[in-house]
Amino acid sequence: MKKSRGSSFNQYEDELLCCVYLEISQDPIGSNNQSGKK
Repeated sequence: MKKSRGSSFNQYEDELLCCVYLEISQDPIGSNNQSGKK
């Protein structure tokens, strides 16, 4: 009998993650201030 793995996120966290991802991915100016040097 195989045990199934539980989900890492609950439904609220999944929805929040999706919303934040969409906001970031649709923002054309969001990544202009990042420098390549550390």
